[in-house]
Amino acid sequence: MDGFLNLFKPSGPTSADMIDAVRAALGVNAGHAGTLDPLAEGVLPVGLGAARRLLPYLRHDKEYEGVLRLGQESDTQDLGGTLTDPRPVTADASTVRAAGETLTGDLILPVPMYSAVHVGGRRLHELARAGAAITPPTRTMTIFSLEVLEVDLPRVRFRVSCAGGTYVRSLAAEWGRRLGCGGLLERLARTRAGSFLLADTIRPDALAALAQAGRAGEAVVPAARALAHCPEVRLSDADATRLTQGQWVAPPPDLVAAAGAPLRATRPDGRLVGIASLDAVRGAGAPVLVAVRMLPPGTAMA
Repeated sequence: MDGFLNLFKPSGPTSADMIDAVRAALGVNAGHAGTLDPLAEGVLPVGLGAARRLLPYLRHDKEYEGVLRLGQESDTQDLGGTLTDPRPVTADASTVRAAGETLTGDLILPVPMYSAVHVGGRRLHELARAGAAITPPTRTMTIFSLEVLEVDLPRVRFRVSCAGGTYVRSLAAEWGRRLGCGGLLERLARTRAGSFLLADTIRPDALAALAQAGRAGEAVVPAARALAHCPEVRLSDADATRLTQGQWVAPPPDLVAAAGAPLRATRPDGRLVGIASLDAVRGAGAPVLVAVRMLPPGTAMA
């Protein structure tokens, strides 16, 4: 079984727990694209079988809906950590909204201490639990839009669209800092990950039921849909085979693509071969098509 799942992760389990549940239900290797914190819920794209190789080529833009609690902080920047005593929130609704409007564009923010980011060969959450005195590194987090949906102080419900690599916990903490009262993330739901939508997710128990009924294939998202943002380049069987063997091939004359951009390389019948790209260096003065991430021979993935 090769393809993708649009899995719903409930609040509580880790993303790794969800992968274990998929493996148990389907009996195949699986991996996810983009960890969700244990307290968060929502869209968790999963690659099955050979599709795990293609996870880096999914779209990485995301959308979340969350609740910010002002006037309180925690060491995890959410409700899962040690909470500080509540502080008064003196800002009114219009001030809260105005502060949120400034949190767009490229923001340089510290990553949460309780995260999987590596520092000195160890994950930050391991260092935090060991009591290490360390300043968390900063990261550029790109926020496309932030919409305040409701202000009911000390809570603020919001929707944010962002690039991959954004920690919404960091955003919540920065929002509270700018208002002078502190803040933490009370709830978070990922409503979209690339082309995977919350409305189309399947819950783990429903997936297990489909698998028991021999209908697990109904939940699989074809690679052609998951990777639709990558232009298709259809090759002859001979060229497709050469590409899987590590040889470069001449691109179709009508192919228009930027050098290095990921392309879905397919056979004449539409079966996916893997990810390829144009390389202007290897050819004799003309761009050629080279393999970037090929699927194993015999993989039947559309």
